[in-house]
Amino acid sequence: LRKIVGTANIDLVVRDTDETVTAITQMVTNAGGYVADTNFYRTSFGEGTALRGSMTLRVPAQSLDGMVEQLAEHAVEMTSQSLTRDDVTDQYTDLDARLRNLEATEAELLQLLTEIRSKPGAKAEDILTVHRNIMEIRGQIEQVQGRMVMLDNLVALSTIHLSLRPDTSALPIVEAKWRPSATVSDALRALVSSMQTLGDAAIWLTLYALPVLLVLMLPAVLFFWFVYVVVRRIRRRSSPQTA
Repeated sequence: LRKIVGTANIDLVVRDTDETVTAITQMVTNAGGYVADTNFYRTSFGEGTALRGSMTLRVPAQSLDGMVEQLAEHAVEMTSQSLTRDDVTDQYTDLDARLRNLEATEAELLQLLTEIRSKPGAKAEDILTVHRNIMEIRGQIEQVQGRMVMLDNLVALSTIHLSLRPDTSALPIVEAKWRPSATVSDALRALVSSMQTLGDAAIWLTLYALPVLLVLMLPAVLFFWFVYVVVRRIRRRSSPQTA
């Protein structure tokens, strides 16, 4: 009997995401499957918001094709669809053979442990060594069994990765009526805010920026005034001599 793992990836455009999610969840449950994961968020849609995101569905393998068709019926448009079936028979057979070998090795080690313990002069080191080997083999057995259980689950229940997004054509052609009063209020608020900003700037300029600027310029003013006085005195002294 071949072991096939079915996987589908589907992108749907839907009219109402909330209603579609509810309908799909019920549909999957009725088919004997379940919703394994959901990831949805609100996004801007017209003047409000709409739900968009993704779902991971697990459905009985024999229902995969029919489920894909039913999902398409809940959509305005199916923008993309891919369906794959992977044959894992060889992988499962290898795991089964490895499991039998490990279980046989475990049985031999258990028999060896019993024989060692039955000896009158049994050493604790020998017993611990065999016990450690048994625990190591047991760990490998559990890993192989876990892998086989996972493959059995993937074979029995196919996986559908579903993406849902709202239909933009559902937006109303005529938007909400223009409200001049709201526009006037917004403009007045913006004007008042701008005037407050300008007023704050004028206060800061008068009470802070100008005094600081004067203090910073004072040394330069004093320097130029000193140079001016010195130059003027030199000119006065040189004027009589020139005459």
